[in-house]
Amino acid sequence: MCLHHIGIAVCDFATSIPFYVSIGYYKYVEVYDPEQNVYVCLLKHKENPVILELLMPYNEQSPINTIIKKWELLHIICVMLFRICNRQFLHYERKSL
Repeated sequence: MCLHHIGIAVCDFATSIPFYVSIGYYKYVEVYDPEQNVYVCLLKHKENPVILELLMPYNEQSPINTIIKKWELLHIICVMLFRICNRQFLHYERKSL
């Protein structure tokens, strides 16, 4: 198992991105995710393989607003699992369809 990315809810990219850039991250991609109704900014680091996923509300109806009403905080930690038995993976795949 390894850490793939960390999601962080932020109020806006204008103040958040410069902080992460100051500690060695660089902006990799920025997109709008209509499914979550948020803007997503992925940041990578030259020496650290863990990606930071900044999530900013698209509008007032964005569900992430409930998380950041009081403060910005860690939203999600995503891990990748290795050596998953094919049988278990197929079972999971069938259940998710």
